Amino acid sequence: SRYSEEIFNFHGINAKWCPNFFDSVHFHKTNREYKEPHITFGLFGKFEKRKHTHNILVSWANKYANNKDVRLVCQIYNLFLPAEQQQQYINQVFGGKGVPWNITFLPFQEKNEDFNQVLNNVDIQMNNLKVEIVIVDTQEKVTFDFFNKTS
Repeated sequence: SRYSEEIFNFHGINAKWCPNFFDSVHFHKTNREYKEPHITFGLFGKFEKRKHTHNILVSWANKYANNKDVRLVCQIYNLFLPAEQQQQYINQVFGGKGVPWNITFLPFQEKNEDFNQVLNNVDIQMNNLKVEIVIVDTQEKVTFDFFNKTS
């Protein structure tokens, strides 16, 4: 953000702001009304350690599993792992007790328009709970994640 650029530069680190890229052709508001009386959380991306997918699922389930007022939609399929291994990871998350009824795991979405529908049905996205900043001048990496605080 421009704010982060300002703070880094104030402290003597030559940082530049880089705008996020957004594909507005394929991802946009559908203006479709979703009438569910609950809040829908979304978790997207590959099931990976560096993205803390396991920690996010455990934390969410500990707080909201089987709560009628909330749902979690996950699209965390990792094309680089066999489906059986991914299912084992999911089973580990829930200690072999089965997935709570208010958590849904979606398959990989082949079409952007299908994924766009999923995104439009989500109220709160829980992606990117780890932030990495690379300081350009020194190539030093500073990491903050919401599970370990710093690393």
